[in-house]
Order: sequence, then C-alpha cells, then structure tokens
Amino acid sequence: MAVYKLTEEQRKQVAEILGVEDPETLSEKIYDHEEFSGVTKKRDEFKRKTSELQTQVEELQPRVLTEEDLAEYKNLKREKKERKTSQSDPSELDALRETLTAQHRQEIGVIESDRDFWKNLTESKLRDQELIVQASKLGFQDPNDALVLRNRIRIDVTGEGDSQNILVKVRDESGKAWFTNEGNEGTVEDLVKDLADRKPYLLKKDEERGSGAGGNNDDSKEKKTPRQQLDDLNQAYKAALSEGRTVDANNIEIRRSALRKQLRSG
Repeated sequence: MAVYKLTEEQRKQVAEILGVEDPETLSEKIYDHEEFSGVTKKRDEFKRKTSELQTQVEELQPRVLTEEDLAEYKNLKREKKERKTSQSDPSELDALRETLTAQHRQEIGVIESDRDFWKNLTESKLRDQELIVQASKLGFQDPNDALVLRNRIRIDVTGEGDSQNILVKVRDESGKAWFTNEGNEGTVEDLVKDLADRKPYLLKKDEERGSGAGGNNDDSKEKKTPRQQLDDLNQAYKAALSEGRTVDANNIEIRRSALRKQLRSG
C-alpha cells in the first residue's frame, strides 16, 4: 500500500476528495486513497457478514418453552380434534370407508390377477420391461389367451443388445414340447415375429391342435430322459463353438446343472 507525503495544496485536494472539512486534521502521511478505500470496503464487508452469521446463530438457538407455550399447544390440539369430530357424521364415514374398501379390494384383485398371470407366463426374465411390451403386442395379456398359455410357456432371456438370446418353450398338458426355438439365435423382434406367426396354433385347444397341426410337434415322440437331454446339450454346445456362433456359457452351465440334478435324483 503506497504512502505519500503531501504538500499544503495536495492536502487540501485530498481533504476535499475525502470529505474532510479541515485539511489540517489530515496527517502529513496518508494512505493512497484508492487502495485505502479498497481495504475499508473489505473490512466493512467482513464486519457485515460476521454480524449476519451471529444473527443466524442466535436465531438457531433453541428457545425454552414456557408454561404459556405448552397451554397454547394443548388448546390448539383440542380445538382441532373438536372441529374434526363436529364436521364428520359417523354413519357417513362408515359408508365412505366401506365404499373405498370395496374399490380397493377390486383394484388389488385386478393387480394380483395380472401379476400372477405374468409370473406364470414368465418363469425367468420376461419381467424385462421391453420384452413385456413386445409380448403384449401379441395379446398375451388377454384373458382368453391366458387360459391356454398359462403355465405352458417359458421364456429365458440372456445377454443384451445384439448378443441377446431368447429361448422359448411351450408345452401342452402332457408336458411334451410342441414348440421351441432352442438353438436358434434371435432378438426380441425376431421372437415377436416368430410367436406372431405361430399364435393361431398356440391358442388352439389341445383337442384341436392334434399332431402336425403346425410348428414343431413332438406329441408322437417320447419325452427324452435327462441323460439324453444332457448329451444333446453338450453336442449342440460343441457344434456352436466349432461353427463360431455366440454361446452363453453361463446359461449352458445352468442347464447342465439342472439336468445333472435330475440324474442324481433318479
């Protein structure tokens, strides 16, 4: 910060700038006005902020409740309770409660019905939102479809994006698979198109479907044993690797474990 020694004329000029009536009261040495005023502003700003913070601290200090405060609180609470009681007819409240309860039960019933249907329809990962939207385009949420498809369709989704693989198996009441895309890779869109083409057949009643009514019908064949299924799985896995096709090794291992468990259980 600069310090200057002033002449008489300079002292008068500085006094006029600073608003000092008597130039004689100025010291011969005075701080540079511009720098000095800057320091003053910073000091004033610091004081102002300190004062504001002190005020905030004081406002945050807990106030001890007096007997009058407690009495006022109890009165307000009692008035609120009385006002609520006087404005409500008990019979009207009971009727409203019963109506709302009935509506609530109906809504819950619809939600549970829809949830149970999707749970049965998708034993694995069909809860993926995109796949649910695609499947709903086929009308699988329709109650008539649910009567046929419930507990008969299994959809496993593995991978993401271009490497996503969808395995679909639909079984009739005898437990024999009459449609499966096992071994065929495809996206969600491929699955939707495939199911859409087969939908009239999928929704036929068992007695109408018969053998050879369309799709891959295995009704005339005996169901393969777990050992045969495991051998087929291993052969398909080796063939896919030799052909350079993308294979979900984790999904293969899960299916192997399930078949081995069946073998151990006899």
